[in-house]
Amino acid sequence: MTDSRPAMTRAQFAEAAAYADSDAWWLTGEEHFLHVPAVMNVEGWNLYGHPGNARLTEPQRVLMMWSDLVGQTSNGGFSQFVENFEKSLPLAYRLIARLEWPELFERFDRAFREQAGDPRNPRLVSDGWDWNSGAEPPAEAAEAFDDWFYRDETKAASRIFVGDFIRRHRDDLCRLTD
Repeated sequence: MTDSRPAMTRAQFAEAAAYADSDAWWLTGEEHFLHVPAVMNVEGWNLYGHPGNARLTEPQRVLMMWSDLVGQTSNGGFSQFVENFEKSLPLAYRLIARLEWPELFERFDRAFREQAGDPRNPRLVSDGWDWNSGAEPPAEAAEAFDDWFYRDETKAASRIFVGDFIRRHRDDLCRLTD
């Protein structure tokens, strides 16, 4: 079985653990821990539920889900994330909790439950919605998540909490060469 952890020196790891595209972006870890040949050469690495994805380390999958949350939310909001990851919502809930970022998870949990109900058995609220009623499905918590997520303070906090996650799970995210 091929090791999906990229090889890095301690200095490369330290740099990667703190890297964000810019001050206007979240720290995701994807550039150094996911979008690398060691991971991308695993067939199905980016498909939740695929055996290839299951071959990644749990911290790699946490960063992958976090990166997907960032991408989906920045593109179309929390509700887009829930709709696009409907089949992986129980996994998403569990992996995002692993970041150990209390404010993120509190807001994520609220928006998740509003949009998908019980994390153990999620079902999109919009699927059962009476669209003929003229009313829109509830979105207050999802919109509040979006507003909070775009703040500069949230992006800065990602450098702290996601960076700490990366440092705590160094050995599961890379193979040190020195």
